[in-house]
Amino acid sequence: ANERRIRTMLYNEHNEKNRDRRGEWRLGALLNRSEALLNFVMTRDEIGAFYATGEKVEYIRCGISPRELKLLVRKLHFVFEKAVYGLRDSENSRAAAEYYLRNLHGALIKPLGGHIGNREIIVLADGIFSQIPFAALQDETGSFLKDRYALKVIVNPQDLLKRRRRRDRFAERRNAVFTVSSDSLPAIVAEGREIKKSFGKARLYPDKRAVGENLKRELGKADGFIHIATHASRSSENPLFSRILLNDGPFFPFDLFETGIKARLVTLSGCQTAAPGLYYGNSFSLAKAFYQAGGRYVLATLWPVSDKLSMQFMIEFYRYLKKTDDIYISFDEAVKKIRGITGNPAFWGSFVLLGM
Repeated sequence: ANERRIRTMLYNEHNEKNRDRRGEWRLGALLNRSEALLNFVMTRDEIGAFYATGEKVEYIRCGISPRELKLLVRKLHFVFEKAVYGLRDSENSRAAAEYYLRNLHGALIKPLGGHIGNREIIVLADGIFSQIPFAALQDETGSFLKDRYALKVIVNPQDLLKRRRRRDRFAERRNAVFTVSSDSLPAIVAEGREIKKSFGKARLYPDKRAVGENLKRELGKADGFIHIATHASRSSENPLFSRILLNDGPFFPFDLFETGIKARLVTLSGCQTAAPGLYYGNSFSLAKAFYQAGGRYVLATLWPVSDKLSMQFMIEFYRYLKKTDDIYISFDEAVKKIRGITGNPAFWGSFVLLGM
């Protein structure tokens, strides 16, 4: 049903709803000449991708079965988690991760390589594909996809319809920072303090003030960014019970129904905030809940992250956001910061930015 919705919205050039006022095919008007949209799909027996540009749409089969893809993704996440928690030798885990990343690149990206050329890539990722760290996929030479292409990830085709070309001036907007520290997350205090330094007018809600009532209020009022740094937990049994832990208890996705989200950017600075549960089609996550509730951009993580490295990532991200008002540039610079500390993608590949 989701795929039918996407096809009707984006690829049916004969549908009058898909034409602009001049009668031209809408997708051609929505994509720049330098852009290509990759929409990966899975049927019972095969995996393929709709490769779309402003001129045409092609369906290309990928060299992997659904069962093989699911197994590769699970193994990759397992290896990355062990590396972050320090439960596996760093070099061995890196070698194993590179093996899986190259296999995923060979199966998903290589069949499309001749078509992409030098275009910028927009990946429309849902289901199992939302669990793939596309930026960290490696080709045969060891080059990461992020280094070869300008890359954006969306989970809703409506983003193409709502895309805005101008930048937001975040310093002029209402921003909020929520931090809930603990013995296992000591760096959160410094993270919130440094973000506050970059955006002096941002409202800071540390520990005792980081409660559900304050978050709900800011969700309805803050029109810049909302940063939430705390423990997060996903529920495999019922995705609506995935949660972020505030000082007065858990905050669930269904709590968003009361307020919606006004902010342009929501940052979920916790572990596995972009990771879906194991059931319900592998598509629902905390990040997607905030995304669908109105956040135009959501910065989140696919697997557990290092507390100290996550703090450095976020500080760098907001430092550049204050300087440039460009979310993509800020995200890229934050990734560069962590890659400068460690080249292991287990520590930087987890961060994903959804939206455009």
